[in-house]
Amino acid sequence: MRHAQRARTAPSASSIWSPSWSHGRCIPCRLAAGDRPSHNPADRQYHRAVTWYWRATNGKGGAGVTTTTQAGSAVQTYRIYIKAPPQAIWDALTQPGWTAQYGYRSQVRCDLRPGGAYRLFASQPMREQGAPEVIIEGEVLKADPPRLLAQTWHALFGPETAAEAVTRLTWQIDAGSRGVTTLSLTHQLNEAPMTAELVAGAVSVAGGGWNWILSDLKSLLETGRPLTR
Repeated sequence: MRHAQRARTAPSASSIWSPSWSHGRCIPCRLAAGDRPSHNPADRQYHRAVTWYWRATNGKGGAGVTTTTQAGSAVQTYRIYIKAPPQAIWDALTQPGWTAQYGYRSQVRCDLRPGGAYRLFASQPMREQGAPEVIIEGEVLKADPPRLLAQTWHALFGPETAAEAVTRLTWQIDAGSRGVTTLSLTHQLNEAPMTAELVAGAVSVAGGGWNWILSDLKSLLETGRPLTR
């Protein structure tokens, strides 16, 4: 998979909010609960990340991540090859029964026509830890099943990302030879540096971003099982 080169930077506020999947608790919830370091290696990794963030930003929130820029817009591009037909990939991107099985296990609801609403709902574990019901909202700009989906994408993980500009996703699905299909994703992130850092997977304790989601999707479609259960 190819994607833009990214510099190692301090986690942003949105990344610190994001769920720490190895623990099942979002990071602000752990901060509010007054968690302290334990002898568990994963816990030590978590506290190192929090300390790194606050020292690097002086407690004020954070730096962005280096991405490919085009005409002043931050753009991240991803491409993956999946041994599955285009329709199966389309369904996996647009059907709630599929999106709940990979990535961050969130159910999608979308009206696949120009101007239609797009919503991604927090999973039950997310809601139990204080996440809003809708974690992503947007609007369908173009839908050409099973080849192209263009949409807006606004992260509502916390007040920091919610205050950023609405971003844009373009999914392109190209059938290839021998049953292999190319799935390409372009994410335009102009004026949304915190969201850019989050989807880039720049902070390991906050999840792997698009790389993780696409890898998990590939595993599910090719083997019938996600990377983790």
